[in-house]
Amino acid sequence: AATGGAPKQVWNKPDPGSGFVPSPDGKRVAFVRSNRGAKEDAPHASDLIIRWLSDGTESTTAHDDLSIRGIIWSPDGASIAYTGGSKIIHHDESPSYSGAKLIYRVSEYVPGQIYALKLADAKPVPIAKPGEYGGLAWVDSTHLVFDGQSSDFKSYFIYLADAATGNTKTIHEIHEEKFWSIPDWGE
Repeated sequence: AATGGAPKQVWNKPDPGSGFVPSPDGKRVAFVRSNRGAKEDAPHASDLIIRWLSDGTESTTAHDDLSIRGIIWSPDGASIAYTGGSKIIHHDESPSYSGAKLIYRVSEYVPGQIYALKLADAKPVPIAKPGEYGGLAWVDSTHLVFDGQSSDFKSYFIYLADAATGNTKTIHEIHEEKFWSIPDWGE
């Protein structure tokens, strides 16, 4: 109990899941259960699970062939937003300047798609287009807010999205000729 006392086991499964997020009313928990492939390079599909803490009843509310992350509940607990389909691809390289015995691992990030899911409908609604977004949050029970930037990092946007339709509109933007950069220490 949140007020204290002796802990008790809620469930025991071989893959209990990850990314646990309690509902606003504290009666349910949303989490991701991965369906790991047998080989390291096999797809790691993910299921979005809702579990009632009172009796352990679970329901799979969404599935993605790659991944699900960043789960957030709407304030009324009727909907969930999450990002699906993002992944990291590792590339092992041995540049000629470092010699044949050194191998560098370079990580390539493939951005995902934001989804809103009204739990009663069980049909995820894509929000915006796939991309790298941040700051995903519910404004109220029907609208999401998130931010993004242009590929040249010179423009920054804040978007408002309708969770039922996926339609977005820009509510704030900043354009700078010199926005920001990370120095390339290799040169």
